[in-house]
Amino acid sequence: NTGVKHDPVTITRVENADGQVLEKWELDAGKEVIDPQVAFLINSILSDTTVRLHENLTIPGQVNAAKTGTSNVKDAKNNYYPHDLWTMGYTTSLVTGVWAGNNKEEEGYISVYADGINVAASIWKKFMVEALKDTPSEPFPKPPGIQERAISKVSGKLAGPATPANQ
Repeated sequence: NTGVKHDPVTITRVENADGQVLEKWELDAGKEVIDPQVAFLINSILSDTTVRLHENLTIPGQVNAAKTGTSNVKDAKNNYYPHDLWTMGYTTSLVTGVWAGNNKEEEGYISVYADGINVAASIWKKFMVEALKDTPSEPFPKPPGIQERAISKVSGKLAGPATPANQ
């Protein structure tokens, strides 16, 4: 929402048996909680397909942002096991979060090979692909003041006139 927070809404419309609208929710202006430029940069980072570690974070045909996480738990022998596996991801029209894990450690631990990207993200992707199959892709809105500049891959500084285009 470009840095604007809106209160959660669960009921958007109430109709009677004849289809007459009795109540209808209207979007309010909300409250800016983060600078729109910062929100755009976060969206840009989380939607950059050139640096994604896994295909589970990409919805074909959609601009989307996604982030995974994995927490660990230590057993009595100081061995670490995955505990919470999660993925949060969104487009301009849909936000979805998936948690997977085991909150009953007495039943055993999750496989040491489990993590957010392989477990939660695969569930997240399947849901998002189906939920968005008839939805057109939209880029994240770019607020005023965002400037794009070429950066040299060699120096990490602003590219100059002598910087080769491929660097």
